[in-house]
Amino acid sequence: MVVGDQLLRPVAQAGPCGVARAEVGPLMVPYNSLHWDWTHLDLADLLDAASAATVPERYRIALDRLPAFCARAMAIAELGHTPGEPGRS
Repeated sequence: MVVGDQLLRPVAQAGPCGVARAEVGPLMVPYNSLHWDWTHLDLADLLDAASAATVPERYRIALDRLPAFCARAMAIAELGHTPGEPGRS
C-alpha cells in the first residue's frame, strides 16, 4: 500500500517504465475518471480499459492490436516473477 511521502516521490519517467507509462497513460486517465481508484490500478484494469466502451474510442486499443497489447502487458506484469512461485500482492 502506498502511504505518506511515497505519494510525493517522482515516478520514473525514463527507461522501460517511462515508455510503458507514456503508452498507457492516455488510456488510463479516462478509465480512472469513471472509477476514481485512488489506491490501485492493476493489470486487470489496464486490460479492461483497453477495450472498455466507457473509454473514448480514440484512446482504446484497436481490436487488431489488442492481442499483442495484452501479451505485452502480461509480459511486463511478469517481470521479476519466478514461474512456480506465488505471485506478488
